[in-house]
Amino acid sequence: MGLDSVELLMGFEDFFSIQVPDFEAEKIRTVQEMIDSVAKHRNISNDSKKLRETMVTLIQQHLDISESDKIFSSFHPSEKIFWKELELKTNLKIPLPEVKPDDDRKGLGRLLNVISWKPCYNWQEIDLVRFCEVICFANFEKLVNSETINDKFEIYAAIAGITQDRTSIDFYEIFPEKTFTDDFGID
Repeated sequence: MGLDSVELLMGFEDFFSIQVPDFEAEKIRTVQEMIDSVAKHRNISNDSKKLRETMVTLIQQHLDISESDKIFSSFHPSEKIFWKELELKTNLKIPLPEVKPDDDRKGLGRLLNVISWKPCYNWQEIDLVRFCEVICFANFEKLVNSETINDKFEIYAAIAGITQDRTSIDFYEIFPEKTFTDDFGID
């Protein structure tokens, strides 16, 4: 484990009030394995996703959209005033996806587009459920009480939030199957 991964693990241990032994920590490669480790240490087996479902219901109260709808086909990320108003109404941070720059750039702009980081997701394909997951990630400190966690989704939300906070990985890139080293570049 490198220094970055040790610091990230310490962030997880501090938030969840657990101690992951070195031999166990060395085997944790994916977000899901970290979720499982925390769940084991906290004796949590519930996987109800109640927090996510509550968030879906809350967002649907403000947006006319179904769970399977592609949220950004109806509401574009560039509509800054719209998203700020939603943040005020919900009292939550609303992370918007990284929108790829236009491909019509010329010269140096095109070169920078090629060599700069680009998201590994298509922002136009994000459905309401994924959007609500990301809202949970961004607001985990407000939504997840570390002392009373009762399901694995709450663990996932906190792990994703801590990971983003410590590494600046885009929230929309964080999935259970992603690896800390290969996918996120954490040594």
